[in-house]
Amino acid sequence: MSQEVDSILAFIRDNQWVFSIAGTSISFLAGWYVAKHMVDSEAVKDHLQDLKANVIDPLLVYLREDDLTVPSIEDVKKNSLELPYWPRGMDEAVKYKVDSILLDDLLLNHYPFLKKEWEILYNAAQKEKKEREKLDNMIVERLRSDCERRGIKYQMHGTSKASDVLDLALLVAALRKSLQQKKYNQDLAKFDYDQKLILFDAENTVGLYSFAQTNNYGEVLVNIKSMCTDVASVPEIVQSAKEYDLIASNLTKNRMKFISDLGIIFRRTNLNLEKRGSKIKCIFVKTR
Repeated sequence: MSQEVDSILAFIRDNQWVFSIAGTSISFLAGWYVAKHMVDSEAVKDHLQDLKANVIDPLLVYLREDDLTVPSIEDVKKNSLELPYWPRGMDEAVKYKVDSILLDDLLLNHYPFLKKEWEILYNAAQKEKKEREKLDNMIVERLRSDCERRGIKYQMHGTSKASDVLDLALLVAALRKSLQQKKYNQDLAKFDYDQKLILFDAENTVGLYSFAQTNNYGEVLVNIKSMCTDVASVPEIVQSAKEYDLIASNLTKNRMKFISDLGIIFRRTNLNLEKRGSKIKCIFVKTR
């Protein structure tokens, strides 16, 4: 055994130049490989900030406004994300422009799972819209019939609040919400003396009917309460409201998950880099 060890040591001693060259070559190759595949950390940081400013932040601001329709990926790439009213905490209307190239980059080269989540969210939003319109049409048909029978004037999409006219669109939305949440009762409709309004929904105080004179408010209030109760007693409408509630809840769940995941990425200081083989896919991040 000792003779074998001595022979190996003698070979190494007599051929040190071979091991020296091999070691140098290995070090050179390792250094070359690392240098070739090393990303520019400053470029990564700058690119992450671009993605945040031009894609993630506008999406977050838009999607956090619950009343706004969920757009498809193609919608966002082709059009601006426009807020149709002044968002909370801002002094003027805002029109966000999402950079379509950076949007593709975010979804394809950094966080592909977001693309799948977005598609699921968009499909859920389209289903919610279809079921909401179905329920609203059922409520509208019933209310219009009642208004005509009771001699109550109404408007569906009026641009101004006319006196002695029922805002049917607001009543439909308020009824849908109360039926969906199983919170309907006729006392949700009430008269506000100070504003000369019939209100619906204690939480949102939706103004349904304004009066030029208040001498007949009692009769109108009784009629509106009766109409609402009629709607809430139709089995098909009640069943449709239950089905809509499940679909709307699913949309809310998907929306909150997408917003949460976007928020996590927005708070990160490092950027995920997807690769094709050993090559980074993102064209905005160069190797040194």
